[in-house]
Amino acid sequence: MTNCRRKNEHGFSLTELVVVVGLIAMMAAFSLPAVASYYRNYQVMGAARSVASEIATARMKAISRNVNQGVTFQVIDNNSYRFIVEDENPDLLGTLYDLPPNLQFQTVGAADGGFRFNRLGMVCRAGSSALCPVLPATTCSAAEAGRCSQTPGNYVLWDTANARYRITIVHNITGVTRNVDVAFGGRVLTQ
Repeated sequence: MTNCRRKNEHGFSLTELVVVVGLIAMMAAFSLPAVASYYRNYQVMGAARSVASEIATARMKAISRNVNQGVTFQVIDNNSYRFIVEDENPDLLGTLYDLPPNLQFQTVGAADGGFRFNRLGMVCRAGSSALCPVLPATTCSAAEAGRCSQTPGNYVLWDTANARYRITIVHNITGVTRNVDVAFGGRVLTQ
C-alpha cells in the first residue's frame, strides 16, 4: 500500500492552531473573574442557608420537645454557631458548626449573642421576662474550647421596629453579605 494523499485533504497550520488557542485563552481570562465572583456569592448564600437551617432545627426542637426553658440559638464567635436545649440535664448542645473559610458573622453593637424559641416556636428576646430567661453562659464543651473562643462578640441584632432578629454573614475578601432574619413568630428568611 502506498501512502497517498487526496487533493482535498488538508490539516491545520500552526498559525491557525495558535490563533484558536489564543482566542480560548482570552475567553478564559475574561470569564474567570465572573466565575470567581459567582463562587463567592454562592459560598455566602450557602452559609446563610446552613445557618437558617440550624435555626429552623432549633425551633422544631422547641416545639417537638414542648420545652419549658426553651431552645436557644447562639452565635458562639465570629464563625461558630449552635443550638442548645436547656430542659435537658445537662443541657443538650447541638452540633457546633463553623462557617466556611473567608466567611464570618458581622459584628453588631447589640448585646444579644443569640435568641430563644419557646414551646410554641415563637422567638422571645432572652432576658426580657421571667418566661424568657437570659441565655446560658456555657455554650461549649471542654473539647470544643479552642474552636469557641476565636473572636467572641455580639453578632445577633434585635430589630425592635420589625420585631425580628438579624444575623449577617459577610465574605472577608469581597464584602458580599447575606442576612438571616428570624421573625417574632419564628419564621426564618434568608436575604
